[in-house]
Amino acid sequence: MMLSFVLLAVAQEMQQSAAPRPPPLEALPRCERWKGTAAGNDPSIEVSLRICQVEGQDHGVEGTLLWSSLVSGWNRRELVGSWEGEKLVLRDLRVAEERPQAGWYFCVIDRYELEKVDPGTLIGRYDSAACMDHATLKLERVGAATPWKEAEKGVEKPWYRGCSNAPGVAGWGLWLGMAVVWKRRKSQYRRL
Repeated sequence: MMLSFVLLAVAQEMQQSAAPRPPPLEALPRCERWKGTAAGNDPSIEVSLRICQVEGQDHGVEGTLLWSSLVSGWNRRELVGSWEGEKLVLRDLRVAEERPQAGWYFCVIDRYELEKVDPGTLIGRYDSAACMDHATLKLERVGAATPWKEAEKGVEKPWYRGCSNAPGVAGWGLWLGMAVVWKRRKSQYRRL
């Protein structure tokens, strides 16, 4: 029984540290920032997009997309594309950094198509043949730098998530379990 509790505590502690949220995208000159959600294989995704005009091109853009989920993990992607009227068409160059949760993996997205429905909203979809993933996206323009915590408001999180250097509930359970086992072993040796 005690071993089961200890193993459960270790598993929860490992899951908690497996995929923390990525650092936020910084504001850069001549760049736009957008935040929103995507609903595909993992419906709990938060997306943060920064697109910058390519020098010497009227419509060409390059950028970075942060994909963050409490279910699948997070990644940072490098993108290229262009504005075609009110439509933004992008594709991944590569997944530059990733921290998937156990059982998940990330693939390059072949095409994003986002329509500007008003000056502050992009709505569209993406397609990834490698992951057989097709999803809808909704992004809102971010005017000034917004702390990452603002994007997390309203997201239901498991009780064991946190941002602390302390051991947490699972860590304390592990320490307590080890102390009990050590105490029992120590008393067994005395009896011999």
